[in-house]
Amino acid sequence: MRKVDPVKHEEKREEILAAAECCFARSGFHGATIAQICDEAGISPGHLYHYFPGKEAIIAAITTTGLEYVRARFAEVADDQDPIRALIDELERLKTLNRTKSGVLLDVLAEAARNPEIGKVLQDTSREMSQLLAEFLRRGQPAARSIRRSTRTWPPPC
Repeated sequence: MRKVDPVKHEEKREEILAAAECCFARSGFHGATIAQICDEAGISPGHLYHYFPGKEAIIAAITTTGLEYVRARFAEVADDQDPIRALIDELERLKTLNRTKSGVLLDVLAEAARNPEIGKVLQDTSREMSQLLAEFLRRGQPAARSIRRSTRTWPPPC
């Protein structure tokens, strides 16, 4: 029996997800076919189905990957002296980075209204991202209070 190298398996999975995102950006979720995704990834449909049972699973993996990225970035900036500034900087960076992905997100959001499986994935992801953001802001409140106190002048200007 052939052994699977977990590193190579994960690399191929990431390549498939990147190819799918490109196809979704070009053709939309419904317009992108498994054949197009396979062509973009340089694999056969049988090979793709070894990693994902269908497009819904690919969308779920893309949203999960996004959530993992957000979780990692929140952890990286958690100890920043000015967490709110760090959050704003990250949002600005993502805005420039994700110009093409915003169309994919809108398409997936529209699909979530029609497809309960994708709707559930997005609801779960949104809930977890909200919790991450709330926890990040809670941790940042003491730092924000100390920054705000140190910049106050007394008496306040009229």
